[in-house]
Amino acid sequence: MIGFCVDANSNIGMGHLMRCFCIANELNKRKKDFFFVLSSDADDTFLKEHEYLYFRIKKFGKQGWNSEEIVECILKNDCKCLFIDTYRIEENDILEIKKHTKVVYMDDLYEFDCPADIVINHNIEATVEKYYPSKYTDRNLYVGVEYFPLREEFILETNKPLQKNVKEVLITTGGTDPYHISVKIMDILSVFYSEINFNILIGVFYDEAYKKQIKNISIERENVQVISWGQNMAKIYKNSDLVIAPGSTTIYEALSMGVPCISFEFVDNHHMQCIAMDELNIVPFIDKLNNIDSIKEKRIKEIFAEELSFQVRKEQHDKCRRYFDKKGTKRIADILMED
Repeated sequence: MIGFCVDANSNIGMGHLMRCFCIANELNKRKKDFFFVLSSDADDTFLKEHEYLYFRIKKFGKQGWNSEEIVECILKNDCKCLFIDTYRIEENDILEIKKHTKVVYMDDLYEFDCPADIVINHNIEATVEKYYPSKYTDRNLYVGVEYFPLREEFILETNKPLQKNVKEVLITTGGTDPYHISVKIMDILSVFYSEINFNILIGVFYDEAYKKQIKNISIERENVQVISWGQNMAKIYKNSDLVIAPGSTTIYEALSMGVPCISFEFVDNHHMQCIAMDELNIVPFIDKLNNIDSIKEKRIKEIFAEELSFQVRKEQHDKCRRYFDKKGTKRIADILMED
């Protein structure tokens, strides 16, 4: 069997779980058994809904995981390979787990010298050189957006042709929005562009008061719509002419569909991707938006106005096509199934 150690909660969001989920689906198509291991504080709703086998760590380790219990799951399920997708694990935990199975680590922060047998980093700015010097010279590295895992809904859906005019804008922060960024961006733009529809995706971890606030605004403004969580995201992106989102899984999903984007950050792991995509002239980067002052508001307006230009979006769109081929999920599944 193949195991997935993964986090998903209101602070971390759903990105880690969703990329593991799409890899697991590819394994399922190949008739390969798998299971999930969740930390003690992880949300298990999504796995319950899909009736996937999972185990929950009972003890809360220093970083959220307890390697002893992970090893128990490995031995119990005859796990030949463990895919770890969480920031909250330490070098010593991985060394202990490696004694019992092959370990693959999904990384994007370069925070420690990772001893996993294989390290995968799907970010656009990732290079092999960033992982050296290292004392673990026998590990294999797979880096770059060619390893970005997509769910089947994106792989099967045809890409959206670039539109001459921007009529539909999707604003999303993914599963969580602790700083209420979606509403703030929508407030800034929807009043000035009454002819454009602004669609806000409600994240799975949005609290009820915030959901109510967004829905009330959509009632008051004809050009603001609400999209509930759990729908086919490939179709949502395909119905969008422009996506405003954090530099994370959401942006990569939209780009894989050929949809132009504007990025921002509100957690540290967004930063390098936002900067890299901006420097490559693929996605313009607003700023860190934990708080939005007058300077950041001005930048939001300026970048949005620039993206309304068809020529600007076309240049970005043409460059983006070089990077995303929708084969990342299969590449990772191949890696996990190697003897």
